[in-house]
Amino acid sequence: KKNKVLNLVSMIIGFVYIVAHSYYRWTPAFFNNGWADVNLVACLFYIPIIACLIGKENIHCKPLEIIGKASFHIYLTQMFYYNFIKKDIFIKILDSQYLWCLLSITICGTVGLLFYWVEQRIRQNIHKPLFQGTED
Repeated sequence: KKNKVLNLVSMIIGFVYIVAHSYYRWTPAFFNNGWADVNLVACLFYIPIIACLIGKENIHCKPLEIIGKASFHIYLTQMFYYNFIKKDIFIKILDSQYLWCLLSITICGTVGLLFYWVEQRIRQNIHKPLFQGTED
C-alpha cells in the first residue's frame, strides 16, 4: 500500500543525509566510514522513486531490462577487472582518470553482458534432452 507521507518523510531524510555527507563530510559515529556513501539512510531517498517506477507496469525499456538481468554478471566482471587491472597503469597510459573511468565502464558492461549471453546459451543447451525418443 502506498503511503505518501511515509514516502515523503523517507525522501527528505535520505536527501538530508546525502547532502550532509556529500557536501559537509558528516558521517554518524555508528556508521562504517568505508560504506558511508552507500547505506540504508542514503537509500531512503531512492526507495520511494524506485517503488513508484516498479509499480508502473506499462513502462518498459528493453536495454535496461537486459542490463538488469545481466547485473550479477556485470558485477562479477567488475570484481575480476578491478582485482587484476592496475588503475595507475591505465591512468598513465590514457593520461586521464575520466578516460580510464569511461573505459572501465565500457569494458565491464560489455564483458558482463557477453558473459550473461554465453551463460544463457549454455543453460539452454544443458536442459535439452540428449535423446529424442518416445516417452513411456
